[in-house]
Amino acid sequence: MNQRPTQTLDFWQSKYQVTDQAIEALYNKFLESGEPAFVDEVGLFFVQQAIEAEEQAIRAELQQGKIYHIDLSYEVGDQLIFPHLDYLIGTVASIKPGYNPSDGDFSILEVTFDDRNHTTAKFAADFRSHHILSSTYEEEAGDGGASEVQKIYGKYQRVIRSKVTQGLQQNDEFVHCDSQWFLTDLLIDVPVGLLNIVDAAIDINAGPLNVDALIEQLELQKNGKITDAARFSVNHRLENDPRFFNVGTEQHVLWYLDRLKPPQVIAAPHNLVVDDQLSFDPITLPGDLTVFLSEIDDENTPPEFLKSASDKEVTFVLNYPHRRSGTLPVLPAVRQLLPDNNDALLTLQLIDSQSGEKILTWYVDQYNYIYGPGRRRLGSC
Repeated sequence: MNQRPTQTLDFWQSKYQVTDQAIEALYNKFLESGEPAFVDEVGLFFVQQAIEAEEQAIRAELQQGKIYHIDLSYEVGDQLIFPHLDYLIGTVASIKPGYNPSDGDFSILEVTFDDRNHTTAKFAADFRSHHILSSTYEEEAGDGGASEVQKIYGKYQRVIRSKVTQGLQQNDEFVHCDSQWFLTDLLIDVPVGLLNIVDAAIDINAGPLNVDALIEQLELQKNGKITDAARFSVNHRLENDPRFFNVGTEQHVLWYLDRLKPPQVIAAPHNLVVDDQLSFDPITLPGDLTVFLSEIDDENTPPEFLKSASDKEVTFVLNYPHRRSGTLPVLPAVRQLLPDNNDALLTLQLIDSQSGEKILTWYVDQYNYIYGPGRRRLGSC
């Protein structure tokens, strides 16, 4: 069967644009739900809108004639539409009997197409055997429901997400926070006075606070419940205030104060600074030093000399510079255990396996270390 445009990469890459109709539909969707949506949810919604618009256009074309199915009967003069031939339109010029030992009797249509050359072609009709062009096959195949939307979006997600983001960024009626979108008019007002309360709450806590804890402090619950709209509004307000920054992930937001940021996460301790000019070629090292290089196993060790590790447990030597600085090296084996932080600061909660003590630490991706194991202090995360 012929692919519809929405099923091709070329459509989404070169032809698709977020239409005013899609924007209006999304606007109404937000009004009805009153909740923000992740960019992938918006992407799926726009794919659904594009498929529906495509089907409307096809239905308009189909009004010009009958859809050709191999198992149906037709008469001379009938105007037929052939979906498998990119919806070409032709007229039945003649009908002759046909026979096939394996399929029995059927009809042979001679169809003249409405092109400049009046091209003719022959097609079967009254065909009783199961066939991909039969009307019953079309019913079984479905018509682009939810599964088709997910299939298309999954296949072209990167391209569609980019188009969605561009389309919404050009419209002031929508606002985003991290990977979520919402209506500007539905944002809950968070005045400066409430932000001062947030500042004080984080300061008193001596550690980052999640958005739900802050909403409770600000008493922004709706009927005693914390809504996604409230979470989005508070996150958006804090994201645009230089006093605050997120030390969690997009999925688990944790807010902290910029003025309380430890110096060690702003600049690397001098013990860990390696002069860029002090480079060497590992190949030139004698064998015993090569073994020693593997035993060092720190963040400056060439990748080919690093020790392998499992995806659940990592063992490494804590060398003097890190021990002196109160840091842990983030080796490739360690990094695979950590959440993706997109080069931003993250706070991590480490648990001492012997004492069970919880330790607040900072994952500083820029300098390849975790700071804080030497500080036995934990804020409420």
